[in-house]
Amino acid sequence: MSTCLAISILVVVFDQLSKTIVSTNMEVGDSIVIIEKVLSFTYVRNEGAAWGILSDHRWIFLVLTALAIIAIPIITYKLRGFGYFFAIAMSLIWGGAIGNMIDRLFIGSVVDFIEVTFIEYPVFNIADSCVVIGGIMLFIYLVFINKTLFRSEKKKDKKEETNVSETETQPALSSDETQTEQTVEDEKKHD
Repeated sequence: MSTCLAISILVVVFDQLSKTIVSTNMEVGDSIVIIEKVLSFTYVRNEGAAWGILSDHRWIFLVLTALAIIAIPIITYKLRGFGYFFAIAMSLIWGGAIGNMIDRLFIGSVVDFIEVTFIEYPVFNIADSCVVIGGIMLFIYLVFINKTLFRSEKKKDKKEETNVSETETQPALSSDETQTEQTVEDEKKHD
């Protein structure tokens, strides 16, 4: 859990530090080209979600983010057996949520500055990046790594029945048969 906390703290620190650097050195609307036709730092204030969606409903983001900030550590703790990949994903999401919540609470909007210029995409920040990366990691984990979370009860019951019936149908070996099988396996290893 301490690794997860450290990841979340690093996300918040880098997010807030980068936003402070941008807001103290640039005016809203200023843009600095980093890589021509690829990446710019463009300072914007976002009161809503991506593309300014729901900008008149700041309270929605405050409530949802507060719920996420409370729920994520609880879920991560309860599912701690899921391993590091899951925990890192949740830590990135949690750190990103906290980073943007700080902006919404103290500034009234979120400071965004990373602009990819080769596609039509909203300007974003480090916290947004961590939420997206964590979300992708979480999706990969739940769909490809730990498939048990979404497996239906019927499939679980059917698999358990199959395992029980397999063990029931296999005859028990006598001690002589077990010893003979072990001897055959040992001889194969030596060949």
